[in-house]
Amino acid sequence: AVNTVSKLSGDIPQLKVNVTDASSDVTSKVCIGVDGHVTSVKILRALPEIVDELQRALMGWRYKPYVNSAGQVSPACFALAFRVVFKHSN
Repeated sequence: AVNTVSKLSGDIPQLKVNVTDASSDVTSKVCIGVDGHVTSVKILRALPEIVDELQRALMGWRYKPYVNSAGQVSPACFALAFRVVFKHSN
């Protein structure tokens, strides 16, 4: 469909941090090139302890190339929001 961005691959990493919060909402700006590879990531909101790992992980994600309203493949930037849930391990 025109004007949509679809993720093809990439997972949230296993984060090794010492936090007491049960979860963290993450808001980021992700930009992709014409081939669907992520070209930049800016984390706008997240726990400071997880920002670097999240940026590295999101840079490895891959998307279906964006098709603009003229039907041409073009670079695109978009907001990406999700929640990271922390589970204590023994």
